[in-house]
Amino acid sequence: MIKEKGFTLIEILVVMAIISLVSVGSYVGFVQFNKQQSLTSVWDTLRNNLNEAKSKAASQVIVTSICNNGSQTLVGQQVRFYAPAGAPHYYNLEEVCNPGGVAIVRTVYLPSNVTFTTIPPPTSPLRFLIITGVVSNPTTITISNGSQARSIIIDRTGIIK
Repeated sequence: MIKEKGFTLIEILVVMAIISLVSVGSYVGFVQFNKQQSLTSVWDTLRNNLNEAKSKAASQVIVTSICNNGSQTLVGQQVRFYAPAGAPHYYNLEEVCNPGGVAIVRTVYLPSNVTFTTIPPPTSPLRFLIITGVVSNPTTITISNGSQARSIIIDRTGIIK
């Protein structure tokens, strides 16, 4: 009797099962890594924008034409947070002038899977005052994407942690 060479059906099924398990594990790891990178990217961008607003307020940089018309004086830079229901969260970097002028410098939208919460609630803007960079209302901002979260703390002296 001649013995034929080859693999049995059980051997092929075992190899296919191992390949499937490794593939699924790799996919799950990639999805988690992608979520973490998205959260880190949003956190870094927000932190950089907060530092930019603080720096512009401390150095009295006028960005828009609202405060540049001679009848208004620069009060500071602020960040106003918006968390609309069912829509992507976003925030505005704004220039604040006296009397009563607010000009939007930039709007930043968060990815649809990333949200933020602020303490105090996002109804009051985070304002950096001119020259000192002092904050009118200390805030804690928590950014999350469901399973992961990162926080930024801004104290009364304007230090961003």
